[in-house]
This record gives sequence, structure tokens and C-alpha cells, in this order.
Amino acid sequence: MKGHFHHSSIENGHPSIGHLNFGPNLTSLKRFNPNLKKCIPMNTIKDHMAYRKLKIECSFMRPILTPEEYKILTEFGAWMNALYNGTLRPLTKKQEEFCKNMETDKPPTEKYARIFWLYLKRKELFEQNKLINEKKLIKDDRADWKKIRKMRFLIGSLMVLGSMWVSAQGKSLSHQLWERVKDCQVLLDDTDNGEKLDFNKIDDSNNGYLKIWGSYPTCGCTCSSTVGAYRDSKGSYTFLQKEESSCDWRKSISSNKDLAEILPDSFDIHVFTKSPSLIKSKYAIFFLDVEIPRFGTDTKFTLNLIPFGILKPEENSWITFNYSEHNPEEEENSIAPQFIQDVQRMAIKITDDATLIHVLNKDYDSINPNDKKYIEQNVLGKDSSGQIKSLDELTEKLLLLKNAYDVYSELDFMSVMMKWNKEKGRFEIKSKSNRPKTVSFKEFILESEFWVPVC
Repeated sequence: MKGHFHHSSIENGHPSIGHLNFGPNLTSLKRFNPNLKKCIPMNTIKDHMAYRKLKIECSFMRPILTPEEYKILTEFGAWMNALYNGTLRPLTKKQEEFCKNMETDKPPTEKYARIFWLYLKRKELFEQNKLINEKKLIKDDRADWKKIRKMRFLIGSLMVLGSMWVSAQGKSLSHQLWERVKDCQVLLDDTDNGEKLDFNKIDDSNNGYLKIWGSYPTCGCTCSSTVGAYRDSKGSYTFLQKEESSCDWRKSISSNKDLAEILPDSFDIHVFTKSPSLIKSKYAIFFLDVEIPRFGTDTKFTLNLIPFGILKPEENSWITFNYSEHNPEEEENSIAPQFIQDVQRMAIKITDDATLIHVLNKDYDSINPNDKKYIEQNVLGKDSSGQIKSLDELTEKLLLLKNAYDVYSELDFMSVMMKWNKEKGRFEIKSKSNRPKTVSFKEFILESEFWVPVC
């Protein structure tokens, strides 16, 4: 099974709902919803994110949606409804296309638009005919509903046949790998007509390697999932998996075993540095990335900076195995991300490099006058995102970055190559590489990635 595999990461574009300006005018909004008499479009980050947190009543959709589709509707329905009825202004072309899709007479092919289109049509039927939430009372004979019933039957039949086959054959290695990537797969599958797959794949699962990746609507979201199997001397498999999802800024590595059991003993930041002392931090600074090989078992692990603004509490550790946007319903000790990209823009615009030091030291009177004017207007004032309220708060945000910079500057290596020990059933360090690039604090800020909200 599996050598060195160069991991191809998912598309890394993250369109910010707060900074894209294309969208229809008020006339267009009324065309999307002719009943809208008064519309004050909203297009701030806070407005869009507020609707993302709301739920929509859609229990009457259970009979005609799969569990995955129903979950999508409950999670994004309120936000999609606000786009549809004109409460929120579309800020991306995909959002505009979503609104236009609601005007069609047939279900759209795009997954999210199709789900919401079905919601609107069934809601209309529900209100007109007082439908109750039972499959046997779905009587509408329009062609599109016939197709839906037929497709549900075909999908159900295939699932039954698949389950029968698995029961007969047992869970093969291939089956176990496909089970592990199903969270990403359900987002990417073409469930509209069953003609094709909507995702890319490298399926060498019989030999212990599987990777799937692709994009899904409505905001150009992407996900990928890669899993490899490592066999021990007893014939058992240890699975190592990497998952990425762009719209919720999620990255993770996981295993069917505790990662501490398969990584080298006492694996921590000191694997990457000879420095006896490091700056303390209550948040993780690095994500432990991995390149899972298709051939062989030598596996490369690399420290990558967590995008600034995403705060992942880690007790006594600078390294985390996963991070994502704020998700209080699914994550304990979750902290809302901070939109601090104004700090990066400030670093681009200031003319005096000493300005950063003056802000860090709260020596505000020594800031270059031109730089101070820019900060007051574009970081704290009317031309800012409104997320940083004062110079003291700016210092607080800048200290988060300085802390990360100080730890980064003490690293001797960024990557370790590990070999798989079949007898012990765990990884061992084989070599170290990738010395950190020497940069100034300002260069560090300019070259780092910052969290921005994605629609």
C-alpha cells in the first residue's frame, strides 16, 4: 500500500460577503419577490452572519428530502429565504443566480437552489391544500414531483442493495475508507438525476488510499477528504484522515485511534524547535497538516499557521489537530472568530515600520502622524469594518499576532517526515526539514492568512 504523495489542496478562495460589491439593485430585488413593497437591502457582514445562525420551520419537508438535504435546509434555510425575499442583498454572482433560480418552473439543478425551490413549492401547496406531514398524502402529479418520487425510490433501492452486498461481503477495506469520507461525499453527490458524480476522486481504496474533493453551491464552497490505511504486524488497520471545508474554514486530521497513540511519544512543539523556552499562549498557533501518501507509508507532517481571527483554545499546546469557524452547537469551548483583517491592511498602508512597535507598546503619541491618521480613519473610524473600536483594542489584536510571530521565529523546522512502524502500530520520526523563512514582524503579518466570513 502507499510512497510520497503530493497533496493537492482544495481551492483556497474565500469570497468575503463583506467586500464584494456586485449585486442587483432594488428593482432587481422586487423582481425576485414582486410582493416586496418596501425593501432596505442589508449587506454587512453582521447581517448575513445573523441569518446564518437562524433556523427555519420546515418540518413539512421531511417526507420529500433526504436527511442530508433536510439538514441543509434547516441550517441555511433562513439565510436563503432572506436572500429570496430581498431582506438581504445578493453579494456574489452565485447568490444572484440562486435568486434567479427561484423564478423557474422546474427544479434547479444546483443542489441548494433545488432544495429551497422545493421548500417554496411545497410550502405553497401546504398552505393551499393543508397538507399534513405524511408521505402517503403527497398527491401532486406534476412532472417534477413524479421525478422526485421516482428518484427517491431508485436511491432507496440502491441503498438497500448496497446494504445487502455489504452484509454478504463484510466490510472490506475499500468500504471502510468510503465510509470515512461520506460527510464530504453527501455534499458533493449529484442527487438530482443520478447521471454523474459531482466530485473528483482518486480511488485506490483496495490498496488503502482514497481522496475525494469538489465544490458545492451556493457560495462556491469546497470540501475534500483524504484517508489512508496503515497496516500493523497483526493485520489490523490504522486510518489517518485529513478533511477540509472552505466555507466554514474547517481543517482537521483524525484517526480511528487516538492520535496520541499513533504519533511519536511526547509529540509536541519541541519536535520542531531546540529552543528551551517558548512564549506562552492560551490559543493554538499551528495546525498539524499532513500529506497522506498514496504509495508507501512515509508520511509528511507540517506546521501551518491557523488563519488569524480563528481562536482555538488548547491547554498547554501550540498545536491543534483541528480548527473551524465558531460552531457553538457542535463544539465545546467554541469562540467566535474575530474579523481582524484591518490589522493586515494597516500593515500594508503604514509608512513607518516603527508604528507597529509603538502600537504594541501603547506609545500612541509616538506614532507617525500620517500613520496615526490612517489608523484613526481606516482601522478605527468610518472607513473601517467596525470590528476594532479603540487603540487599546488594536494593541490587543496586534499582540495575538506578535505572540504567534515570536513562537514562529523560534522554530528550527516546519516539517517532519515520519515512517510507519508496523510492530508498534505508530509513527516514528525519520527526518526533519523546511526551516522557517526569516521575516520581519510586518512581513509576517502581510504574508499570513486572515479569517474572513464566507457566505
